[in-house]
Amino acid sequence: MLADHYGRIITSLRISITRRCNLNCIYCHKEGDNDDSDQEISLNTIIKTVRAAARFGIRKVKFSGGEPLMREDFEDIIAALPELDDISATTNGVLLANRAASLAESGLDRVNISLPSLDGEHYKNITGSSHALPRVLDGIRGAVDAGLTPIKLNMVLLRELNVNEIDEAIHFAAGYDRNVILQLIQLMNFRNVGRYMVDMDGIEKMLETR
Repeated sequence: MLADHYGRIITSLRISITRRCNLNCIYCHKEGDNDDSDQEISLNTIIKTVRAAARFGIRKVKFSGGEPLMREDFEDIIAALPELDDISATTNGVLLANRAASLAESGLDRVNISLPSLDGEHYKNITGSSHALPRVLDGIRGAVDAGLTPIKLNMVLLRELNVNEIDEAIHFAAGYDRNVILQLIQLMNFRNVGRYMVDMDGIEKMLETR
């Protein structure tokens, strides 16, 4: 078994399988700067790493990027993994609708999807894409239909951009009968975006009164 310096047993592993991404979110810490797919970790290296980790008690693996669905061999990666308790991925959802079923069939259990706004203009201002939001919403529906649940929607709160959309996001998630869980995420100031920082204590107090 693996343990950290506080004696906590480590059972989960997170692997970034690409630095490529098809969005340009203002709060991203730019792991996707390098678009050279030749530098990506290979399928064989991923499998060897997970197999070795499993021998030391790792039972859960989460794949991230960049955007992991930029990898055309993502289904092959998942299918080649050893038996685990949970295999998940974090994605922006843009490419998910057409691959949700094949990802589930390959062995993916669930997904986290970034959804900073349900407003098209706000989504564009946050992600740099004027056309991706409908595809993301299709991806959420496709993931629910494929059984990649519970889906966790990651909403990074941004002052003057989406903080007034919390109610709308709650109602959106509630419409999926507990198959979708909304996660309100505190902004981390990776790219000097401090002007968008939100008073999270105030948000928590507001929700506690509801």
